[in-house]
Amino acid sequence: MSQIFDEYLTSGFFALAPVLMRDFDLTNSSITWPASITSLVVSAFLLTFGRLTDIRGGLLVYMVGIAWSSLWTLLAALSRNLWMLTVCRAMQGLGAAAHLPAGLATLGTSYTPGTRKNLIFSIYGAMAPLGSFLGILVASVVSRYAHWSRYFWIGGAFASLALVGSYFTRPLMTTIPRADGVRMDWLGSLTLAVTAILSVFTITQAPIAEHGWRSSSIIATGTSAVVALAITIYVEGWVAEQPLVPYSVFRIKYIRPLLIGLLLSYGAVSLYSYYATMYIRNVIGAGPMKLFAWFTPMAIGGCLLAILGGYLMHVVSGTIVLIFSSSAVAVSAVLFICAPDDPSYWAWIFPAMVCATISIDLIYSLVNVFLKTKLPPHQQGVAGSLAHSLVQFGGALLLGIASGVNDAQPDEGEAMKYRDAFWLQFACGVVALIIFVGFVRIEKAGGGPPAEED
Repeated sequence: MSQIFDEYLTSGFFALAPVLMRDFDLTNSSITWPASITSLVVSAFLLTFGRLTDIRGGLLVYMVGIAWSSLWTLLAALSRNLWMLTVCRAMQGLGAAAHLPAGLATLGTSYTPGTRKNLIFSIYGAMAPLGSFLGILVASVVSRYAHWSRYFWIGGAFASLALVGSYFTRPLMTTIPRADGVRMDWLGSLTLAVTAILSVFTITQAPIAEHGWRSSSIIATGTSAVVALAITIYVEGWVAEQPLVPYSVFRIKYIRPLLIGLLLSYGAVSLYSYYATMYIRNVIGAGPMKLFAWFTPMAIGGCLLAILGGYLMHVVSGTIVLIFSSSAVAVSAVLFICAPDDPSYWAWIFPAMVCATISIDLIYSLVNVFLKTKLPPHQQGVAGSLAHSLVQFGGALLLGIASGVNDAQPDEGEAMKYRDAFWLQFACGVVALIIFVGFVRIEKAGGGPPAEED
């Protein structure tokens, strides 16, 4: 339910964006902040809450995170202006930063490596496209038949179900061991969060500032971001006794190029989700219910691929999965770039949806299993937060860059602005493909048939 809820808030908001732009009189640039700030806050604080999960165990962190997200989702329904909505979306992200690594750590310590664990993570991964589908469905229905606030009321109900469910399954949740001797790196947490927020803010706001990158406010925030990054590197590398990301993570073979490729792949998929929605609504002119119908293959295919991915890992190498997925994200962009003004759904939109599904769901399950298997039980919170932070920060960063590219060319038509974003998606997919082909080698998953586990 927490995975469903998180994706509901992301994809559903993209589908709701045209209605919010109309009611709040917003531009494409101004809607970018509430659309991306949830992912930005999640990525900024995931490692902090991942460490807290390793220290305190998962139950408390998980339930507090779900309760917090539920509260701010309900408050978002009462928003009366852009700033209130943006604050509520940011606070939703803070709650998600807590419950996502705690929930993932639960699964990581509840199952031993093997086919069953891979299947469990695949089912967990399948909840992402299901949540995305529900978000688009509810947003489409609400846009057509009710006030947009109903979308947030229903989201709050999803979160409440997750909260109640976590209470009744608390004997399982307490299987996450508390790590003895592990301490919080508060200074690293602060500098990392400041770096992430200032970086994305600078990239997003520079093109619309009065003097662009030469504006005093942009120079100030950009310089502050660079300084914060330098401090973060110094603190994590030389000051912190227990850095947020332990050195053991970076000693895993092929992990550094893998993380870079994943950041680009995940960010490209976020670009697709947002700009495909806007293109279908604003350029093609499809209504909210047609938008929902057109995204259906992405949800159904995503659930199937995520579950089958648990078995696919035992058949082909992880490198092949990475190559296939990064190729698919590039192809999905090409289909929208080359589509005519009045595209046939089956010739252009449907294959793009299928490729977008392939690009995210196979790779997501693979990476979760890879990190969970390579790291010890007392670092499962870090593993979960690292996996999710790549998804969230990649999306926030590339959405900010795409918004900046669009704002830098105000004379372009709306269709061309969206195609610029798809070109950025294509470039990220190609670079990720090159990285996976040249620098990453992941073997087939080990482990035999599922063992009986209590």
